Amino acid sequence: MAVSPDAPMHSQSTDPPRAVPFSLRVRVVLGGWGQGMWFFLGLYMYSVWVFVPNADLSQWTTFRGPLQTARGTVTAIEKTGFAEDGREHKLSHGPPIYRYRYEFDTGGQTFRGASYHTGEMQDVTVAAAGAVTVEFPQDQPQHSRIQGMRADIFEPRVMLILLFPLGLAVALFFALRGGRRNVHLLQNGLLTTAALVSKEGHYKTWRGSPHIYNVTFEFQDTQGQPRTITYVAPKSKSKLYEDQPQQPVLYDPLNERRAVLLDALPGRPRIAADGTLQSSSPQWDWLVLLLPAAVILGHGWYFVRHVL
Repeated sequence: MAVSPDAPMHSQSTDPPRAVPFSLRVRVVLGGWGQGMWFFLGLYMYSVWVFVPNADLSQWTTFRGPLQTARGTVTAIEKTGFAEDGREHKLSHGPPIYRYRYEFDTGGQTFRGASYHTGEMQDVTVAAAGAVTVEFPQDQPQHSRIQGMRADIFEPRVMLILLFPLGLAVALFFALRGGRRNVHLLQNGLLTTAALVSKEGHYKTWRGSPHIYNVTFEFQDTQGQPRTITYVAPKSKSKLYEDQPQQPVLYDPLNERRAVLLDALPGRPRIAADGTLQSSSPQWDWLVLLLPAAVILGHGWYFVRHVL
């Protein structure tokens, strides 16, 4: 039940504006499907920290101008533990990525560096005794690479990995914005009831029964005009919308696209007879902070400790 049974649906005490407890605000803004966005964003960001800081973008920065060359010598060849597809070499079928340490002399000084290449040394043009050609920007021998190799582990194309977390961030933005709009409806929306008018199943299981439903409700606004709300819900949640013949709904009389069932909000808030709002399970309201806090603090710590 989203409305107290003692609260008349159109009583003066339930009219806006209403006071929304801060804990309920937090749950409505951060709860719901936005929690899933926080989870996947936090999970995928670990891949970002592996690939992005190790992407070789030097061809557009350090090595974009005239280059000098010098003769160098390979001093060590090491496995990086990564393969061409980005996975650890033991888990991958792609060719491994090797680190080539080298040194060279120029201007009476000896400089050392490391370059990266996919495949073993026989795939690279190397003269006898490990001699290689080293290139560096004019008068900047401290920034160098072996000619034909990379200055960092991965090719620039790994930057495409940013597309997925960026997409998640956009989805999270819309989830937060939707949560704020729902808080506005809790404060200022008009209260009425909506009736279930249709329930259409989609995406059937192998047994033939649908597990996703389009659930549509209809109500009348203060002008007597019909309005509808449609939710896409899994089978388990769609049953929650059928526990009452009339579902309490809040709507914006000035915007026909803004309406929400109280049972569809995180915490399934209810309006008491005196007009006060409360979550159906207030003891769990603050738990929605755990996942965003873990993502922000965890990745913030990693960025400061390992990237900066």
